[in-house]
Amino acid sequence: MKKIRILVAEDTKEARDILVENLTDYELEKYGNNNVFEITKAESFVKASQLLKESGKNGTPYEVFFCDIDFTEDNKGGKRDSGFELIKLAFEISNITNIYTYSGQFKAADLWDGYEPLVSKGLIIKTFDKSHTEGGEVEWVRSNFDELFNRLANEKILWDIWNNHELIKKSVTAKVFSRDAQENLLAQSEIMSNLDTILFLIKKLPDFDAEKVIYRLIIQLYHRSLESFCRGSKSDEEIYSDSMANKKRVETLTNQKKPWEFGERVSALQTILSFSAEYYSKFGYKVNNYRNNSVHPTDTFDVSLSNVYYCGIALALYCSNGDKKDITTGEIKTKLKALNDRGKRDLEEILSIF
Repeated sequence: MKKIRILVAEDTKEARDILVENLTDYELEKYGNNNVFEITKAESFVKASQLLKESGKNGTPYEVFFCDIDFTEDNKGGKRDSGFELIKLAFEISNITNIYTYSGQFKAADLWDGYEPLVSKGLIIKTFDKSHTEGGEVEWVRSNFDELFNRLANEKILWDIWNNHELIKKSVTAKVFSRDAQENLLAQSEIMSNLDTILFLIKKLPDFDAEKVIYRLIIQLYHRSLESFCRGSKSDEEIYSDSMANKKRVETLTNQKKPWEFGERVSALQTILSFSAEYYSKFGYKVNNYRNNSVHPTDTFDVSLSNVYYCGIALALYCSNGDKKDITTGEIKTKLKALNDRGKRDLEEILSIF
């Protein structure tokens, strides 16, 4: 069983020990043993920063991060608001890490202006006021830990998506989109930004009332990323030539009743066709189809969460040239059982290859 990785950054030993003790007591009570949490302690701003950076480098971000705000007692250069810098760093490494401040001073006049924007932007989920844990308020601690770890259980699927996005980012970083360095960086950055936005939107889905609007937006972001990746540094002429070479094979894979006819202008479909005629090209065709139907809704298409998951897996397949070994689908397969939408059959098909 994969352990839940928790980082506790607190410069006061007593407060740090109280929180860790509460976590271990809760772990034993909820799970029946102390083999579920992997708790790491950081006694200073410098140490916490180092641990966060290492987790990003190793591709193992913390699922939960408790962070004090004031680090003036760490004797290593910590400042009154150093916690805000740590929170931003943790969010940059993984925008699905559950970040909680552990402080009794977050409402202080000199800290509120830094604290409130982080909450409103979604970086901080909630504040664990030290007064409750230090005061031994058992019921308060238990109910808030219940909320935290139930949330974490419901968000397990996000880590599949995060892992696949990291694979995509590695491919994007290695790919040349333009001979011009600035244009190349802009193309890479656009895809990176799209992926971060997608993950954030999926995480925030429970907070939205317009789910289908969000689904459409995510599909368009995935489609835009796929189209850009397939284009790379190719000219329109190269795209046209390569798409024509791959056309017949992809038509067969996608069971087209009649051959595609292309106009004078290179289309998104042609761009995607130009990349490959391998088995996964049928999934790229489907992503393009989803995008078209999202922009121009029809009675036969009802955008769904299954479509969203499908597009992410398809993009990962393109970015890995069809190599499936590092693409993560375990939690998505588990989630599949609870889905009952029109896109489920397509999602089952793409998951069947893993």
